[in-house]
Amino acid sequence: MCGPPDNNVQMEIRPAAITDAVRICEVVRASITDLCDADHAGEPEFLARWLSNKTPDDVVRWLSNPCNATLGVVDEGCIVAAGCVNAAGEVILN
Repeated sequence: MCGPPDNNVQMEIRPAAITDAVRICEVVRASITDLCDADHAGEPEFLARWLSNKTPDDVVRWLSNPCNATLGVVDEGCIVAAGCVNAAGEVILN
């Protein structure tokens, strides 16, 4: 598990790897659960539907798609954020 960010260390942005899939999934799910309350209003069924396609296997598919460019933000060796854009320029994860 990753700890809180160290504000004295520069973060690295790098291409995400298949080995990052579980951590990216954790970050995405936490972001939706914790930061998007205005959208899901804490409704368990709504939140479950939103999170249903945010599994480690889904992230592996995103990372394996040659039409996607997925980046991870790394702080002290731990992915703390991720983003993905497809070949059409559409942001599919932010």
